[in-house]
Amino acid sequence: MHDDSFKLTQKITGEQNMFHLGYSVEYEPPSALLPTERHDPARVGELIEKVKKKGFWTTPILVEQNSLAIMDGHHRTAVALKLNLKKVPVVKLSYGDPRVLLSGWEPGKFFSPEEIISAALLGVPLPLKSTKHDLTVPLPSLKVALRDLIY
Repeated sequence: MHDDSFKLTQKITGEQNMFHLGYSVEYEPPSALLPTERHDPARVGELIEKVKKKGFWTTPILVEQNSLAIMDGHHRTAVALKLNLKKVPVVKLSYGDPRVLLSGWEPGKFFSPEEIISAALLGVPLPLKSTKHDLTVPLPSLKVALRDLIY
């Protein structure tokens, strides 16, 4: 699907912001990220094993820039919390960003950006797989050692 030139692997150290594919990769505590929908605990268990085996974090979590509501990455956020990570890479975007394409998984069932952010702020997540956030430009691939996310 994507040309290999879009796949960037970057070891990120310290707190500096990194720019990849036009995205700024920053770090936030996973506890600061607000779920907008539920996640599947079995999937979280699978991902924990995968992340531990690799020893690296490879995909940033996509969040709404003002509220830190999770757009994409609920399972990854749950993994970070279970692993007691102190920070995770995030990309912050707004719903007005032309790279963000919002849709629903179920035909005819759609949630507006306002409803999604409200669910996050109220702490009442939507059902699993309620929203779908696609990007016109894929998120960058990273290679951040787990040990760098613990402190």
